[in-house]
This record gives sequence, structure tokens and C-alpha cells, in this order.
Amino acid sequence: MRLETIITLANSNVAGMFYAMEHSLRSMGCRLPLQVIPYDDQLFDLPDNAFWLEDDEVFCFLKEYNAHRMMRKYVCLMRQNYCFVDTDVVFLKDPSEALLGHDGFVANCTHWNNPNHTLTRESEVYFRSKSTTYPKFLFNAGQFACDRPIYHDFNEFKASCLSLPDTTLSFPFHDQPGLNYLVSRSEVPFTNLTLPPHNIESSWAGDYIELGVPPSIGSANAPYLLHWAGLDIDGRKPIDQLFLQHMPEIQRRAFLESQTSAPTSFVRRLKNFSNAVIADFKSNFWS
Repeated sequence: MRLETIITLANSNVAGMFYAMEHSLRSMGCRLPLQVIPYDDQLFDLPDNAFWLEDDEVFCFLKEYNAHRMMRKYVCLMRQNYCFVDTDVVFLKDPSEALLGHDGFVANCTHWNNPNHTLTRESEVYFRSKSTTYPKFLFNAGQFACDRPIYHDFNEFKASCLSLPDTTLSFPFHDQPGLNYLVSRSEVPFTNLTLPPHNIESSWAGDYIELGVPPSIGSANAPYLLHWAGLDIDGRKPIDQLFLQHMPEIQRRAFLESQTSAPTSFVRRLKNFSNAVIADFKSNFWS
């Protein structure tokens, strides 16, 4: 895979994390253009070689179904030679070098050992029908790469969404089940770098909390990025410093203050769990 661009999703509320992610990318020597999918209308100033990525056709389609705005990252599925990352990511290596030699759709996470939040009831039926070892096809929707368009035009993409709309369009909490289904349904060749024969170490920052030290960045099997994915970056964990070091001191203090005043990840998870229980109850008893 020869990357042509890095893609992310952001608005002004996550500008601080965006700048840290961008700084880590550039500090690793990657000079590829950075395309930013707008989460909503709250835009902010982008650095050099970064551009807003609009797709009115996809955005209007998602709006028609009142889809979660995180699903805007579906625009990636009709593009090629990109690496997508959420803003709560720091790069440990140049992704354009790390992904050389890999093709198709490339994941870099360990959701195969924890499939929570990757499935809905209906998409789990689909994945179970595909393989008894279906978790090996699941991935975190906050980091992935692909060398080809998974869907070659909007109509093909739309038809795939409508084949399982409760997962791809109506799921109220985030984009992860929908993206997992859309990628799998396309039958694009799938590789997860944390599985054999590659065996790269985990890219989830949560796996390094007990270690107290960051992974060995220089080793061959170290991940090319770290993703906080559901973890607060509050400076209390040694691993957080790997992210915070990419912020200027004044910005870092402001960011940490905003983190302590925001709801904790536990509260957010509890709220999402409660919403999921309510949605499941409605689907079973109110329909």
C-alpha cells in the first residue's frame, strides 16, 4: 500500500487533540496531506497541508436517516490509499512506511479479543453466518487503512447501507458496527496486523496502563500508532504523556483542565450502556 493521504474526523471541540495528532504525524516524518472530515459545522483553522473533506452526496444521505455524525467517515469507503485515524491517536512511526507491503483493508487493533461495541444484534447474525471465528474480522473504527475503494460509486455504497439500515444508519451511538459490517460485506481482502503472521503489539493505549511505560517504539513489532479509544487523556497515566508531549505547554494545561471538567469516560460509558438498554427494550417490546 502506497499511502496518498491521512484522513480524520474532527470539529472545533477536538481541535486540541487534532493538533497533537497532526504534530505526532509530522514529527514521524510523514508529509502526506491530511484530510479532515467535518463532524459538523464547527470548523477550525487547519495547519499547512491539511484540508476539509466534504462529500455532499454522502452527508445528505446520512442526514436523511438522521445518522450519527461519526458515520460521515463512511466517505473513506469510496477512496483509496488512505489511513484513517480518530483524533485521539498519536503516531509512533511514519504510517506511509509502516503500511508498505500490505494491501486491501488493514486494521491495527485487538478488537478480535473483545468484540464489544463492534456489533448490533442484526450484524452479529451476519458475522456468525460468515465464520465461527468471526471476531478475527472485527476492528476498531478509529483507525484503519485501505489501498482501494471498497465501494466504487455512491449507489453501490447506498445499497449496502440499506441492506442493514438499523446497523449502518440508525444505530444511535457511533459508527463502529456499521463500518464493520460495510467493510465485511464488501469482501475486500482483510488484514489485522496484530494477528499472525504479523503479530504487531496492541495499538490501544489501555493495554499499557499497567506497564507504566510506553511500548518500545523502536522495535519491529511495535504499533505504528497508539489510540486512546474510550480512555480519558487526563495525564494521570504514564502512557498519556506520549500524547500530551505533542501539545505546547499552554495548550496542554488548557486541555487537561477541559478533561477534568468534562464527564469521565466511565460516565460516558454508563450513559451509552443505559441508552443501549433502552434501545434494546424498545426493539423487543415497542415495535
